[in-house]
Formats: sequence, structure tokens, C-alpha cells
Amino acid sequence: MSDAITTLLQSKKEINTDAVVIGAGIIGLLTSLSLAEAGMSVTLIDRQTAGQEASFAGGGILSSLEPWRLSPAMQQLIRWSQACYPDFTRQLHDKTDTDPEFLRCGLTFIDETLPLSAQACLTEADSDYCRIPLEDAKKEFPNITIHSHVDLLPNVGQIRNPKLLKSTIELVHQNPKIRLIENHPITDFKSDGKQLTHALSSSSQFSADHFILTSGAWSNLLLQKIQLETDIKPIKGEMIRVRPQQKLISTITMKGDCYLIPRKNGTILIGSTVEDCGFNKEISPDTRTQLLEKAIDLVPQLSQATVIDHWAGLRPGTSREAPVIDRLPNVENGYICAGHFRYGLVSAPGSARLMADLVLNRKGPLDRTLYQW
Repeated sequence: MSDAITTLLQSKKEINTDAVVIGAGIIGLLTSLSLAEAGMSVTLIDRQTAGQEASFAGGGILSSLEPWRLSPAMQQLIRWSQACYPDFTRQLHDKTDTDPEFLRCGLTFIDETLPLSAQACLTEADSDYCRIPLEDAKKEFPNITIHSHVDLLPNVGQIRNPKLLKSTIELVHQNPKIRLIENHPITDFKSDGKQLTHALSSSSQFSADHFILTSGAWSNLLLQKIQLETDIKPIKGEMIRVRPQQKLISTITMKGDCYLIPRKNGTILIGSTVEDCGFNKEISPDTRTQLLEKAIDLVPQLSQATVIDHWAGLRPGTSREAPVIDRLPNVENGYICAGHFRYGLVSAPGSARLMADLVLNRKGPLDRTLYQW
């Protein structure tokens, strides 16, 4: 946080902008940039350092993973966003000092039993989708244990999400329309009955014409301040990162609930778990062992790899088939964009575009009726 913002907060003056965005993960960051590009002034506030929750903790896979299991609403959001990422990451690298490391590495499903409808869905997700029979698959992927076949989506990409966040935050700092305030939890709101008038912290108050919640797993805690509630809740996921002795895989490799993500720097991410345990982000030695066992079963030579990191993140889980991206009920100037579960990063450009179109009352390329409260 800049010295100017620190001084402003210490002055305890009311801070006014056109929009207040609460939650500086990738969706909050991109929403702020979209509004600023349209000429709005934005105060973007996060309870801690920007970009340190689900956006940071995930694997950076730019895919729906198993699209046949997703709703049309979720598929629309992901596919539109996937198309944005190559140019978006190129622009980020051009405008900042950080390369988000976009890589079109492909995605392989190992020994997956798929109905014809699922295969058709994969063809829609990647026009170059193909099934590779066992003998050919063993030759093409010699380090992977394969028993029947491989389904390959060669055009699936990935990014290195910590670097994506770093470069996007740099872009936010460059924009004079955006004021980013970190480590500053919002504790309450003021309302005149129909509209929100202020977002409050322990030491400051922020007024605006529009208030937008992009707070992920924490969204429901803020909604309760204005007598609203959703079923969005934190779902913990743990991942580990290993360094093998040699290059073992070149594509994102998935079998069942285990996936391996090869990074440009030679490391491999192994994920991930799904656990409903509140806001607990403690990592478990047992989980680390389970993840390693599944990875070694898939790629035996990973038994010689060195574990270099182990972390947990909290996804915004929900029983809905898509996130809610909508105006808040009975709050004319309040909005929410949350509930993406595993798909927040891959769908971030589309989610931010939907939210900006709603706030700006403009027609956009995506059908926003699919994401209503």
C-alpha cells in the first residue's frame, strides 16, 4: 500500500469513488480494471494482501477439466474466458515486468471411461480432441502408467497463477483510476434502506455509487452484514509441488481426482483435495502422503522427486451449478460475483466482463441471466 493511501486512511476522512470493489483476487482485480477502463474511479479493498487466497492457491489450469460435468452456464463462462487468456497474458507481459507464463501444454485424461456425450463435449471444448489407443499412448507418454487409452486435448493452456496475479496487480497500480487498499477488512455497511451508502472498516468509511462483492469464500460473511445470505462457503484444497530429477510429462495429466501440472521451470504441481472444514487452511501430512501416492501411481518416477512446497487454499464452494453474478436483492447499488468453486481463475475474464456490463448497464457478449441470484 502506498504512502499516500496510508496517509489518507490515517486521516479518517471519508473516501469516495464511483465504485467500491471488495476482494482483490483475480476477479476483483479484473473487475476493477474493466470499470476503470470505462472511466469509473474504483476503490479496491482486500482483507489482506491482494491475490493471496484461492486465485493464488490453485494450479492455474485454463480448462474446465471435465466439461461434461458442468452446466451450460459454467461452460459458457469458461470458454469465453479461455479465448481471452492468450492475448490478455501477452498484454500483461508487455505492460508489466512479469511474465504470467501462459503455456498451451495440452491436457490428457488417462484411462477415463467416457460416454459418447462426454466425448462430444470434449470435441466442443477442443476441436483437436482425440483418443489415443493403448499402444500408441505408451509410446507417446512413456513415463505414465496407462492401462487402456488416453484422451488428449492438445490446446488446453495453463498459467503460473502467482505470476498472473503479480502482473495484474502491477497493472492495477499503474491505473490512476484505481486505489488498491490492502490489509483492511470491511466490517460493516451503511444503508439508506434501498441503497448502500458506505462500506466501513475499523478506521475508515468508503462511499460510492456502486458496491461490488468479489470476496470468494468470504462473501457470505459480508452479505450477512446486510441481512442477506447464500450457501457460498469455503472448501479447502491442498496441493504439493515437486521437482523431479528429469522431465517426465509435458501435458497436464489427469486420472480420477488426481492431476499433475508441469511448469516451465521443471517442477510439477500435484493436486488436489476437496474438504469442507470451514476456514481452516492447515496442511495435513496425511494429505501430502495421499497426493504423492496417487501421483506415483500415475508416474512411477515421481517416487524420486523432491517435495519443495505444500499449501492449502479455500475455494468458494456452492450448491449452484454456476457462480452468482448479479445485483443483490433489494439493494439497488449492490452486486456480487462469487461462488466459482474450482473455476474462478479460468473464468475470471468472463466473470469480470459480466460484472462490469451489469454495473455499467451495457449489453455484453455473455448471457448474464444464467448467473442470477
